[in-house]
Amino acid sequence: MRTIESILADIDQLKVELDILRQSLDNSTIKEALAVEFLYESNRIEGNTLTLRETQLVINEGMTISGKSMREHLEAINHKEAILFIDDLVYQKLDLSESILKQIHGIVLYGIDRENAGVYRKLPVAIAGSKHLPP
Repeated sequence: MRTIESILADIDQLKVELDILRQSLDNSTIKEALAVEFLYESNRIEGNTLTLRETQLVINEGMTISGKSMREHLEAINHKEAILFIDDLVYQKLDLSESILKQIHGIVLYGIDRENAGVYRKLPVAIAGSKHLPP
């Protein structure tokens, strides 16, 4: 039968090992992983076919993916740029305004849909499987 002292010693050793592992997962590493996953999921909802790994390669390595459209690449790149823009707004403690909202929309659609970038939509849209009708 193990003593409480040996169990506590094992716990202390496991805590040391956990602390070593935690050092390799700093906040920036976690934030970057979450950002890539957020971009991937957001674009996937809109029909983008880039995989999670492909999204990471496009936005962090500047790679182009064979068989994927320019639009899909731009959706990922623009989305990242919009998030960086929003991060900067938060850092500057700026209030959200209609003008800023339109700027964000313009960033998202840059090189994709010049006519509609930064302007309100003129046609109704629906979300498949939802009773909610977006404005």
